[in-house]
Amino acid sequence: MKRVLLLLITSGFFFLGPAVDARAANVATVTFSENLASGNSLVAYEVASSSTALTAVNQLKPAFVNPGFGFVSWNTKPNGSGTTYLNGAKYSFKSDIVLYAQWASLFSTVQFLENRSPADLVFSTESKNIATALTLFGSLTPQFSNPGFTFAGWNTKANGKGTALSDGQTYGFTSDLVLYAQWRKAPPMQPALVMVGALGPTSHATLTSIAGALTAQHAHVVEVVQCGAKAPAGSVVATSLTRLLLGHHNGSVNVTFRGFTQSAGPNLTEVFASELVPN
Repeated sequence: MKRVLLLLITSGFFFLGPAVDARAANVATVTFSENLASGNSLVAYEVASSSTALTAVNQLKPAFVNPGFGFVSWNTKPNGSGTTYLNGAKYSFKSDIVLYAQWASLFSTVQFLENRSPADLVFSTESKNIATALTLFGSLTPQFSNPGFTFAGWNTKANGKGTALSDGQTYGFTSDLVLYAQWRKAPPMQPALVMVGALGPTSHATLTSIAGALTAQHAHVVEVVQCGAKAPAGSVVATSLTRLLLGHHNGSVNVTFRGFTQSAGPNLTEVFASELVPN
């Protein structure tokens, strides 16, 4: 091994310095660049004279931070088109090099909760790393349901006192979010209507029998439609039925004349009623 002997002459005295390895001067520097898309980027350095692991990104001083993004790797080009070095990879330190941090947008998750009750554990999730429209309520997997209620939007609080979001609203996905389904009491469904009788131009006498059938069925919701111009007047039939039914019911009766319709067959005034509505 070659050694260099240093001989110093100072004020008439000789000083013999320590032996130094000539290769110790062959050090190289790795410059780490924070490589932000905008603003000033920080730099950090690592110096070594032999193959050494690169300083881990979370141990650099000053600390590198890129809000909303996660570190992926290093690259010899700012745009990532050069040579890639993974976090903590070994570098030969035979020459100086500049490494640029490569960043990727972080994925965030929105959790949708069915929110039928505090004990309800049904949920669905959506993860994205860019602003995206939230999954539509009807497309969630599993599907949400709350019998007797209709979906009324999302809220960041189970009781609806937080921030409200509409179905399919765009969310930035810059942070995780929990959304609770909001429910509104569904209006009662009207019972199906069925035809209970029809009156022709000369069949006014059957009006009494129709009224009797409606009374027997406890029908409170009745609709009348006049099919054809020569059929018995629908408005008159509706009025007559109202009078006849009120004579048999203690409660209210809702008889409605719905209007006219063309008839390709006989001219009839048809009477419809709800099925077995309790009296």
